Amino acid sequence: MELMYENNHIKVYKTFINDESIELMGRYFPKSKLIHRSDLEDYKNEDFSIYLFLNQKDDIVGHSVIRDIYNDELILVYDFADISWYPLGDDSERHGTYISTLEVLPDYRHKGLAKEFIGYIKSTIKDKLILKSLKDSKVFWEKQGFEIIYDEVSGESAWMVLDNK
Repeated sequence: MELMYENNHIKVYKTFINDESIELMGRYFPKSKLIHRSDLEDYKNEDFSIYLFLNQKDDIVGHSVIRDIYNDELILVYDFADISWYPLGDDSERHGTYISTLEVLPDYRHKGLAKEFIGYIKSTIKDKLILKSLKDSKVFWEKQGFEIIYDEVSGESAWMVLDNK
């Protein structure tokens, strides 16, 4: 794991999906609804980055999974969402960065850690950031500058984007 960022509240380490990160995620996030050990095993050879957030006592307090997204993937997403204005190019063209997961452990929520991590991501990844937000976290993402580009009919989730170039 590589230390990417540190201040007096949080340390952010970056790793990739490998046996060590799968073991860590299983230990600290056993009940996570967003990422499961079997999911990690499926993506072991893919280019996902895992960011682990640690407090100053070196306790893991949260994680995020981020990867590049390509136009051929966006076609599936945005055809389903029926958004024809979204610019698509060559299928193999890299299109942005997908924030697959952002989770803070319950004991550490509402302390600004997620906001601080997103601030770090926005300062280091100058790219189009794309995510699918659950209903309960839409307001958080809007406060971070993300815009809803498609709100699912059920109202349970929404696709959001931030052009951070």
